[in-house]
Amino acid sequence: MKIILSGVNLTEGGPLKIFQDAIESASKLDAEVICLVNNKELFNEINHKRVFFVEIKYPKKNWIYRVFFEYIHSYFIGIKYKPEIWLSLHDMSTNLPKKIKQFVYCHNSAPFYQISLKDFKYDKKFSLFTLFYLYLYRINIKSNTAVICQQSWLAEEFKNKFKIKNVLVSYPIVENIDNEYNYQLKTKDSGHRKILFYPTLPRTFKNIELIIDAIEKKPELSDFLIIYITIDITQGDYAEYLIERASRFSCFKFTGYLQREKVNKLYELSDIVIFPSKLETWGLPISEAVYFNKPIILSDLPYAHETLGDYDKACFIPPDDNVFLSEILKKIIDGESVFYQTKYIQKYATTKGWDSLFNKLLNFVRT
Repeated sequence: MKIILSGVNLTEGGPLKIFQDAIESASKLDAEVICLVNNKELFNEINHKRVFFVEIKYPKKNWIYRVFFEYIHSYFIGIKYKPEIWLSLHDMSTNLPKKIKQFVYCHNSAPFYQISLKDFKYDKKFSLFTLFYLYLYRINIKSNTAVICQQSWLAEEFKNKFKIKNVLVSYPIVENIDNEYNYQLKTKDSGHRKILFYPTLPRTFKNIELIIDAIEKKPELSDFLIIYITIDITQGDYAEYLIERASRFSCFKFTGYLQREKVNKLYELSDIVIFPSKLETWGLPISEAVYFNKPIILSDLPYAHETLGDYDKACFIPPDDNVFLSEILKKIIDGESVFYQTKYIQKYATTKGWDSLFNKLLNFVRT
């Protein structure tokens, strides 16, 4: 059996890690695994007899080249190698010979985000990308044997937007967090203050403004809180705007990007994790908050309920209601209980991790 894993556009961050994990899992199968990659050196640590790398650099140069690769070049690669399974790991549904069982792994939830004027003002690239990707997902999507999503809410969006039924839900496995560190966080004794932590990036959909708005509604809260947020003024106009707005409140501490050991230290130091993001495919800090057994304030949105699952220290908030958040923070300061047990009921049959997912994909070939 031959399996092609296509990820010519994946060169960094989480998507690259997903690709590397997929290759490691596929290497365990009784199959020849051909990986279409942008740079072989990114996979030097993967060394298996039945895993082969084909380097194709040009698709990452611009979108015209990428479209050419997905809809023309890939067709001829399919003819050359004749794989039983083709898995595209970067959202686009490839044009392939009909005999090949093809799958697409969709890990970008941006097309299902409701763009606002604020998004256009501070993050035009993200806004245009969101609109573009909605149409990009649609092209050739019905040619897939199955479309793979990380969460059920995303599967529902695909079914409703594109009128497809063949959707699989596959949860990522969140690895154990390395909690060994030698970093000593330098901070004043918090005293009577409650410490909140929001690990994030300066993106409009991360909804950092909700926290600032909540403090503006009740400025007296600032004297009783310390809120760590992992952005800094060097990260663009939006970050500068947020930090300037928050500058009159002593509670805000903007750390900038932190290495893993410092993030872990802040998780341990904090009393509460806050995660009001409006858009996530998974929402890793939610899983990390659970790992550290921290109470968490999070957006009352489908992705957050699904990622959190069953947990006994949750507080869901409307992602656009700063008054609600200010009241929650006031209750926390006053010692009132705002956290409660949650229970998530899964509507889809799911796999978890790549080993389980590949077994599922092989079933399509056997039947």
